[in-house]
Amino acid sequence: MLLHICGILAVSTEPSLAISTKPYWFRILVPNNLAPSQIGQAIFREGNYEYIVLAAKLPVRKFALRQVTGIPDATVVHLPGATVLQIPLPLGQDIITTVGNSSFHVDIAKSIASKAMPVSFNKGAINLKCDRSAAVVSMSDPRTGRPLLVGTVLGSCSIKSNLSGPGYRFIPASRGIAVVASSDAITLSPEPSGFVLQAMEPEARLPIGNPFVKPPLTDVSDTPNGINLPQYGIIGLRRRLGIERVAVAEAPPLDRREATFRLARVMLALDMGPEAGAALDRLAGII
Repeated sequence: MLLHICGILAVSTEPSLAISTKPYWFRILVPNNLAPSQIGQAIFREGNYEYIVLAAKLPVRKFALRQVTGIPDATVVHLPGATVLQIPLPLGQDIITTVGNSSFHVDIAKSIASKAMPVSFNKGAINLKCDRSAAVVSMSDPRTGRPLLVGTVLGSCSIKSNLSGPGYRFIPASRGIAVVASSDAITLSPEPSGFVLQAMEPEARLPIGNPFVKPPLTDVSDTPNGINLPQYGIIGLRRRLGIERVAVAEAPPLDRREATFRLARVMLALDMGPEAGAALDRLAGII
């Protein structure tokens, strides 16, 4: 059945399934004043959902998306200057898009070929090289509610690794960039040569680089309510996590205060907020 509803022109192959297990396709129509080839895209997965981020306001409606895909949990989020499609898909199925003259053609594939962005570290910033970078879209991470910075691209380059460090965590993407930030103090900016992830304040560098940079962003032990997070690379933090977990387990119940605080600081540096909270809750139960 051919459908043309609120910005979507589509053929749905399995309208009765909650999660489609066979390929389907649909097209997202673009208004006449916009060119699909000039609209940035990003595609990534969080949990059971695939996300398509398009850096333009498009007339796509939730009921139309659900009707053409046959997926009741599919939804659309309209942001200032961006449109986000959220579609649940089984693991092993990924969304791909191709650009037409007046629309985006959306399909499903088992594997996606994309060009990996070269990553470099310089003076407390992460440089991500991409020759066709586009707009950055700011949204909330669906799983944690933290700031999610999405770098859209006009080509097929992406960051597929889960690069992470104190204050940031990359979500593997099949197109573009998706970075969960610990706060609004971290920014992702498009540049002629790609993207730059850095602290918003020039003096507050990210804890990355070679030699290692100790940034004011997390070095706040002298402030009244500050938390002095450990300053290690990701490998060092993970090793420290194991050491502190053993220290907490081996300490007598009434002597676990300092060990638990050290463990919580390492967890926070690794962006493990819920786990740090649980450790402190257990300590509160003992005290």
